[in-house]
Amino acid sequence: MKKIIVLVLVLLLGGCGVIRNPFEKFEPTYQVAATDYLGAGILFNKIRPESYMKERELFSVGSESELALLIAKKLEAGVTKVNYRSDHLLSLQKTFMYLESIVFTPFTLAMGYTEYTRFGNAVDKVYFAEVQRDGEADLKLKEDTDLFLSGLVLDGRTDAQQLRNIHDTLVKQTKYDTSVLQLKLEEYRGHPSFEAYGLFTNKTAVCSGYSKALMSLASARGIPTLYVASLSMEHAWNLVYDGENWLYIDATWNDPVPDKEGRVLLTYFLLDKTRFLKDGKHHFDLSSDATLSEEEYIEFAKYVFPNTKD
Repeated sequence: MKKIIVLVLVLLLGGCGVIRNPFEKFEPTYQVAATDYLGAGILFNKIRPESYMKERELFSVGSESELALLIAKKLEAGVTKVNYRSDHLLSLQKTFMYLESIVFTPFTLAMGYTEYTRFGNAVDKVYFAEVQRDGEADLKLKEDTDLFLSGLVLDGRTDAQQLRNIHDTLVKQTKYDTSVLQLKLEEYRGHPSFEAYGLFTNKTAVCSGYSKALMSLASARGIPTLYVASLSMEHAWNLVYDGENWLYIDATWNDPVPDKEGRVLLTYFLLDKTRFLKDGKHHFDLSSDATLSEEEYIEFAKYVFPNTKD
């Protein structure tokens, strides 16, 4: 499981003011629509940009989880860059981990800042987070997701029943790609088996491919789903909401190796934390600037999907 993360530091020198329309209306908040899949009803606070700033929209962000959700919502609107201020430095890696848990298409994330100076002295700093992604690949993944789902009978079923149908069909149609075990580390980058599109195109995947594909399918059905990564295990699985509880699915380890046609295991299907960890084969990372703990994933899930809170 390989992640491509880019840290970019941008320094812009400026002392000239930006001409703004004095009658331009400033909206102090941005609220997500109550019907949206991600972040329904969540409110983000804005800051009025100073007259000398080139940024047209500026947010006040308190945490990596808030920033990740804000980035995801802006991506839905076709906006790839978010400008913000924060009272403390936010971690690139942790923001990436949060964002990856709700975005199932390949992307790179850059974070840095613009520094405004006057007569050689710094007077202000605006942070940014910027995403790069392949729009055509994203559209192809949506087409593949829709095509996959068109072959399933899901309407009128509970979320748990839909998840079972999606999971079983995914496992039946996919083989674990054992060839990646022979790859050098530098060959991981861009390899299709690590992504959802590779699973749909080649019918082969590794854990991240299985998990991102399941997330793309479940989210298309409106089922709250997160991608969970354990860097210490070099493994990934899903956290899903079955309509009543947040539970775990590991589609990768439910697919026998070597592949057995038509066989689907349910060893790690819709398990609570206790049952999921019972055999000692899975473990979560501890919380750090670069990793997310089990508690952080659960907290983020309830933040991103407010209707699932207890």
